[in-house]
Amino acid sequence: MEVFVHLPPSMRTPDKLPKLMLVMLDIPDGLPGIAVDMADVPAPQGIHDYRAIGDRWLAAGHAVWMDVPSLVIPYERNLVLNPNHPNMGSVVVSAVVPFVYDQRMGH
Repeated sequence: MEVFVHLPPSMRTPDKLPKLMLVMLDIPDGLPGIAVDMADVPAPQGIHDYRAIGDRWLAAGHAVWMDVPSLVIPYERNLVLNPNHPNMGSVVVSAVVPFVYDQRMGH
């Protein structure tokens, strides 16, 4: 959904939806990470403010993962990974499968 809602309406048709892959990861217990609660985040004025929060987290380099609330689906969470973290090599891709859009999307 995070990708879908940011597509221009002209791309939200079955023949124009981007081909995506669903990647499943095994993240070992104990890897450093943080969970962000929206109550702890100042009310941003736009998407660029949220990106700035992520940029600061990435630059700090303290955590492999950051669990953040979805801006699209209430109560849903997204996991953001820091590819530059020295422990990132411990994260293992366990499966990669094509993402299948629900047929109701794109109509």
